[in-house]
Amino acid sequence: MSKVVSGSEVIRRKWVSGISLFLPLVIILGCSKKKEEEAGTGSGTSFSVTGKATYDWVPAKDNVTEGGIRLEYTEKAPRPIRRAVVQAVTSSGTVVDTTSTDDLGNYTLSSIPSGSSVYIRVLAKSTVTNYSPDSTAPNYCNGSSWDMRVVDNYTNNSTSQTDPSLRSQYAVTDSTLQSAAATGVNLHASITYTSGYTSRAAAPFALLDTVITEIELVCQSENNTTFPKLYINWSENNISSSGNKYAGQIDTSHYTLEDHVGENSVGNLYILGKENVDTDEYDDHVIGHEFGHYLESKLYRSDSIGGSHSLGDSLDPRVAFGEGYGNALSAMTFNDPVYVDTSGTGQGTGSVINMGTAPTGDNVGIYSETAVQYFLWNLYDGRDAVANSGSYDRIHNIMRNFQKTTSVFTTVTSFSAYYLQQYGTTAEGLDPLFLNTFDVGVDALCSGTCPSSGATADLIDSDFDLAASYGSAGGHPKNYRQTTGTTFSANFWKLYYPLNSGLNNDANHMQVNAGGYTSSYTNKYGLHRWFYYKVPTNTTSLKFVATTNACTTDNIDLIVYKKGLL
Repeated sequence: MSKVVSGSEVIRRKWVSGISLFLPLVIILGCSKKKEEEAGTGSGTSFSVTGKATYDWVPAKDNVTEGGIRLEYTEKAPRPIRRAVVQAVTSSGTVVDTTSTDDLGNYTLSSIPSGSSVYIRVLAKSTVTNYSPDSTAPNYCNGSSWDMRVVDNYTNNSTSQTDPSLRSQYAVTDSTLQSAAATGVNLHASITYTSGYTSRAAAPFALLDTVITEIELVCQSENNTTFPKLYINWSENNISSSGNKYAGQIDTSHYTLEDHVGENSVGNLYILGKENVDTDEYDDHVIGHEFGHYLESKLYRSDSIGGSHSLGDSLDPRVAFGEGYGNALSAMTFNDPVYVDTSGTGQGTGSVINMGTAPTGDNVGIYSETAVQYFLWNLYDGRDAVANSGSYDRIHNIMRNFQKTTSVFTTVTSFSAYYLQQYGTTAEGLDPLFLNTFDVGVDALCSGTCPSSGATADLIDSDFDLAASYGSAGGHPKNYRQTTGTTFSANFWKLYYPLNSGLNNDANHMQVNAGGYTSSYTNKYGLHRWFYYKVPTNTTSLKFVATTNACTTDNIDLIVYKKGLL
């Protein structure tokens, strides 16, 4: 790969046995502060250049029906680079015309000033205002706007942590100068792998294409949507190591908010890319999951406290919902419930999650991301009569218009209470689905017994149906990492404990219990205890009074939230 320094374009040709091969060239656009969209203002006539932009797609195979987990390079195939920025740029780096590809990858640069000699390049970037769909499906995003950029976070420059203009922009540039009207000026980002990679130019475009697909999923429900800016940070040097992200030490593929120079709280995806260790650019479900966190952050709301997690954990319900939603969203995006994450030598091993498989045993519970992902996938899949096909409309409505402003924390119970309120107990088989997935009936979602329709959401389970089920006679240890047979009282399982004006008596709910986790348990069920209090006047005071000192170390914080805000 060549790099562009301070906006100047470096064009190189590859020589083999003395024969000049004029090939599309991968360019990483460097640190210029110049606006990439700035077009020249040449006078007089102009000429046009047309062509098509494509990239190589490689499927990630599973071990459910496809014979083993791997990236299958023998099945690579070209796909169009959709809705990406295309530029005509002079050898000195001046952009004189800009357009975008359509959904077939076609582009037309129609205003290149006469007398110019330009190279044509396509960026791994999609910047759209008031999108007007073409005739190629999908066509849901009419009127929508977004700004998605795949950049290289491996800068070895600490300043790039807050100044993303120092992160190079990925692009592919044709190596032939155009000085007159031309057609068929095609650009292709390739992937070449034998015993190792010799070209990974397609990787940034695979990432961009996955994000475009997810944008279209959201637009199915709300076609005039504004998606805030997102940087997709990928490098072939990104590894599973904690440290400096500008040195590729990103820990794992993840989403985060960052305050950038001149633009606060911008969404960022960091994606693994180290060959023979873990590469995620073609693991579309992984990208789908992380984009789900972006949606929660920017369009919806998430109260998740984050932290390490794995299938089978007893998670804080806020975490369980966020992680389960991310997995389920990836399945909805591709109408495929089998989540594949490749890794290892030759990208030939990895892991699989089948969201079409119902949770069993201790994974049946509101603290289980396994249960949440199965539940949400089935709500989606149940919207039509076709297997592995559905509609995101109702899930989007609840996330966008109810969860976003709820007075309680965002969990699967708050989501489901609103879903039941809006669509009734029979919608997508909600009544038996909720019971079988979470081991508590839908009556936990409304006061008393839920009517088939017209119920009012009971966001705090005021009549404690959840506690009655989980703390029932005989005990219900769930997957709580305790000795077999250990039980917890109903008070412990109350999701919210109501506070009354005046002194409140101690209860088992108020006792923190880490549930047998010996380390990294800060986001597990039982460490954070939730209370609910409706303030009768404009202000009120809350305080804890320590009546005993049974703990070796007392470390109790009282944190007050209103609609998810501290």
